[in-house]
Amino acid sequence: MADIFTIAVPELVIVISEDQKMDFAGFIRWTIATHPNFNQDAAGIRAAARLERKFEYITGTEPPKSFDLDTEDLQRLRVAVENPQGGYPIRPAHRMLPFVDAVVDAQQKE
Repeated sequence: MADIFTIAVPELVIVISEDQKMDFAGFIRWTIATHPNFNQDAAGIRAAARLERKFEYITGTEPPKSFDLDTEDLQRLRVAVENPQGGYPIRPAHRMLPFVDAVVDAQQKE
């Protein structure tokens, strides 16, 4: 059985510009869309689909406070957030640290 890790979802919303904001779900979706870990092979596409499902909640309801990932999906996500393709947008990059840290600091379930 694979190890399971829990990621605590930051309740932060980053203001990128006057008309553009990003929450943690948006950060994960952006990571999936821009990193080859999630689009170069079938395993990556399946991992992207599993991650996307973690944020399928009804609009107007509260997003999840945390979610679980197995070791393989967490490692794929960690690589993507620690080494983003093309880097992070310069202006809000430091504001994204809570999102990056949430992934990097995932806790193993006992």
